[in-house]
Amino acid sequence: MGGNWDGAAGQCSATATNANQINVEISADFPVELVEDPTTGPPLRAFLRDFFTKFGHPADALIRDGRARLTSRVLTDAPNTTSVLFSNDWYLGGPHPNDELDTFTFDRHTGRQLALADLFCSTDPVEEQLEPLVKKYVRSTYTPTDGRSELPDYTRYTDGYRAWLLDGDELVIYLPSYRTGPVHAGMFVARIPTSELRAGDCAT
Repeated sequence: MGGNWDGAAGQCSATATNANQINVEISADFPVELVEDPTTGPPLRAFLRDFFTKFGHPADALIRDGRARLTSRVLTDAPNTTSVLFSNDWYLGGPHPNDELDTFTFDRHTGRQLALADLFCSTDPVEEQLEPLVKKYVRSTYTPTDGRSELPDYTRYTDGYRAWLLDGDELVIYLPSYRTGPVHAGMFVARIPTSELRAGDCAT
């Protein structure tokens, strides 16, 4: 990835500098065994390259040092399904940091990356099938302040259900996948039993 590899920490790091000698410290923790795997490796390597490219060339307009940090979590649903959750938070000036979640789910048996549509039998649009399930299971991580009790409407933040993974017998969806402000603040999470997706009724 063009950085320095720390095998003990499982982390690649680099420092990017603009023309005004302003630095951005970049670090990425990622599962090496999956990055090197012939099934999961290609899309993960492409994602990591994009991460280092995005933050490896700080704009000359940047006036103070910044950072970009990528961490990962692996969830394995034995025997064949593996999901990877990447959490990227960065600060390049402005009033708040930013953070974004990216997810990948692989069927190790068939050797391919899964899409949300693969979890359903019906050919109906995925968002139409998910909408009632998300409404049923969504929970907010938002903590009201200043005595306010109202919660924001999650439907404003679905962003196409982009950040999702499989965790055991649940489909987990994070809403929204991208935020500006305190890292992971104001997030909604829907944990939907996979039995409700009727995946078991699909022809094999």
